[in-house]
Amino acid sequence: MEDEATLLEQARAGTESAFDYLVRPYLPRAYRTACLITQQEELARDALQEALVRTYLSLRKFRTGGPFYAWFIRIVVNEAIRQTRRRRREAALPLPDPADAATPEAALLAREERRELWSTIQELAPDHRAVIVLRYFEGPTEAEMAAVLGVSPGTVKSRLNWARRALEQRISEPQVTRSLLRPLGVPGGMARA
Repeated sequence: MEDEATLLEQARAGTESAFDYLVRPYLPRAYRTACLITQQEELARDALQEALVRTYLSLRKFRTGGPFYAWFIRIVVNEAIRQTRRRRREAALPLPDPADAATPEAALLAREERRELWSTIQELAPDHRAVIVLRYFEGPTEAEMAAVLGVSPGTVKSRLNWARRALEQRISEPQVTRSLLRPLGVPGGMARA
């Protein structure tokens, strides 16, 4: 496979297969991010499809030398937020079940805690839900999140702080929030080009 810069150049020239090779490695994480923001599989597919079209049509705007992944995911996040604002149906996707519960009772309790947390995350505004999803499900640094969201690192910190406090206030036992809000995604942050 060719390097990202060559694929980008070919895609800008109109080679659709180059665009396909350029975005393909990022599609699973992009889809997961869209699912977590929209909370609806169908809406996430729509957001990802629209983000792919917008990305393809905007390739000339991408600054060569910057991380393509961050730029692409920023488009996905923005489109997922836009789609969520447009349609506010509530068909939620559950968090994965905890794998290391010692007893069936502990597993049940952990699932209930996660359901409560996920239900509370759904109540957040899309901008705040996006920072929670990126931080705790994708695991990037605050600087990477700022690049993806197109905001300053200070804004990311502010949104994260606000969202964490909102979650703690809404969940019956705040220690549950703290124990569940650990990075759940890929350790080490975002994939790099």
